[in-house]
Amino acid sequence: MRNRVFIARASHFFPFLEVLGSNGIPYERKLRRFGLPTLGTEQSDEYVVVPAVDRFISHIVDQAGLIDLPKLVTERIRYNQLSQQVLAAIDHCPTTWSRLKMFGELMPLECNEFRCRLAQQGDLTRFCVDIQNYAGMPESRYTEWNTAMIVVAIVRDKLGQDWLPTEVGLRTSHQLPVESTGEFASCKVSYGQHCIYVTAPTQDLARPVSFLDALHSASSETDTKTPNEDVHLGLPGSLKMALRPHLRNGIPTVGLAAEICETSPRTMQRELQKSGSSFRQIRAELQFELAADLLRDPTLKIGDIGREVGFDDPSHFVRSFRRISGTTPTEYRRASIRE
Repeated sequence: MRNRVFIARASHFFPFLEVLGSNGIPYERKLRRFGLPTLGTEQSDEYVVVPAVDRFISHIVDQAGLIDLPKLVTERIRYNQLSQQVLAAIDHCPTTWSRLKMFGELMPLECNEFRCRLAQQGDLTRFCVDIQNYAGMPESRYTEWNTAMIVVAIVRDKLGQDWLPTEVGLRTSHQLPVESTGEFASCKVSYGQHCIYVTAPTQDLARPVSFLDALHSASSETDTKTPNEDVHLGLPGSLKMALRPHLRNGIPTVGLAAEICETSPRTMQRELQKSGSSFRQIRAELQFELAADLLRDPTLKIGDIGREVGFDDPSHFVRSFRRISGTTPTEYRRASIRE
């Protein structure tokens, strides 16, 4: 007997049900047959049993001949189907790489048996999803594909809906029909892997997520955003934007930030903490964004750039830069020049 039930948030099951409904495929009785509840969209934070979902979807596909299910489901997967707790945490991250890192840490909130890690291989970064205590089965190919597409949705939220990964890996050895993966038909899909993974150029993930980029993303997906998701209207985002012009006069101090907020440093820190942020985090993001901009100038020495953004010790600069972007200043510059 397993020591716990393998469950995932119901919101990740809804795209499958939407596809079935839009294709006129009745499924309510089938849900009961496979031990699954009938849920409304307002119950997105409830949990469903993943092996039961695997068996249900596989049965429906075989019965209805819905070969293009993966493509249809991918079209319906949205970044904001993640829990509000996860969204609040990753929306503050300054790069897509740091967003994925934070998402990996919080992934068990979405699915209790998932454990995630970022692995770098040369110029590529692989987001890996390990499944604890579950050997998998042929039917799991649909939910495994869905898991990979959630990762893609997080990246696309900032890099655009046309972004494609270098490779997608699935644990199952049972392949999906090529025509069923839609736009991903041109992307390498590997089966029989030790984990589910999505591979992307590190440089794609390391780019700073600027305020204008975020606004563009929000305006292009107004149908999938809610007002609470625009973190730039909150204290952390607005304070960061207010501090940015001060960079030309040196790295902003906590005193300056408190002055901008018209409060004491202690009160400001307390309010930032309520939003899941801190002045230290905001300052690190500002330093990174300024450094990333300066690194595009090949005439500037990396040590000088580090000092320009407030690091007297070059090793501290490298560690801080990598913590946010997943790459070193040297690697970032090399990739920027190639572009």
